[in-house]
Amino acid sequence: LVVVVVGAAIGGYILFFVQKQSGTSPSFPSEKLKEVLGIQSSTKNWQNYTNSGAGLSIKYPEGYTAKDEVSSSGPLGQTLQVLFRPPGPEDKPDLWKGLPFIMLVAPEAGSGDIKKEVERQKQGAEYYEETSKIVAGVSGIEAKVGPNPKVGNLQHTLFVAIPYKNGRIVFVVFAKDRNQLEKEAVPFLDTILSTFKPE
Repeated sequence: LVVVVVGAAIGGYILFFVQKQSGTSPSFPSEKLKEVLGIQSSTKNWQNYTNSGAGLSIKYPEGYTAKDEVSSSGPLGQTLQVLFRPPGPEDKPDLWKGLPFIMLVAPEAGSGDIKKEVERQKQGAEYYEETSKIVAGVSGIEAKVGPNPKVGNLQHTLFVAIPYKNGRIVFVVFAKDRNQLEKEAVPFLDTILSTFKPE
């Protein structure tokens, strides 16, 4: 399976992620969301994001806003990028009460280019852990990555990447530290991924 590294700057967030593959990802009940983030675990009343061009839909929590998608060119070629912002003022969102979430679709990303970029980004990371992950019946990987100042990543990052159509799709959540990554970001992303539907 593919490894993915993507750099993205949107709304003041700098995103770099890394990946490889092995093992199995533990399952976290979505009920934890109410406990750790104050977000209802049921996705029934969540908002729906649909992109017919990319051929997908996904739900995100009430109170979050979906930033207009941005098409950009980078290591993965032309990408579609969507930022889901947690509640808070536009200029200073409350990043850690809610968790910032990014979905990135790279329709023409090749595994060779991705692997090359991953190796560059991976060097210098404080930690890197990877497990296998299945999203909507598709096998991919989940990775937890510590800060990597060498490439501009000062956040702890959780991401899941799967092959999608002819390219790749990556789901990313940021955390302020490793504890928040494990206890909050993991159940949050698991719940979001349970709503993902390819069209």
